[in-house]
Amino acid sequence: LDDAPAGTDAVLLLYLTNRTFLDEGGTVARLVQTAMDRRVPIALVAEQDPGRGGCPFRLCMQQTPQMLQQPPYKLFDTV
Repeated sequence: LDDAPAGTDAVLLLYLTNRTFLDEGGTVARLVQTAMDRRVPIALVAEQDPGRGGCPFRLCMQQTPQMLQQPPYKLFDTV
């Protein structure tokens, strides 16, 4: 997000799998939080193939850090 040229439109594509928010150190959560703080639109894409990490959507929601599910973030509020 910091490297986007000035005056360009940026969108964060968040690829949801059974491991999206299970990264060590919480890097993905911080990236999403930063994007939301900067009002960068987020496109959620949920993998459907279990062989590629697809899982029931509720599992993705359960693994999402609470801070991203509550105000002011509410990541899944428009889903």
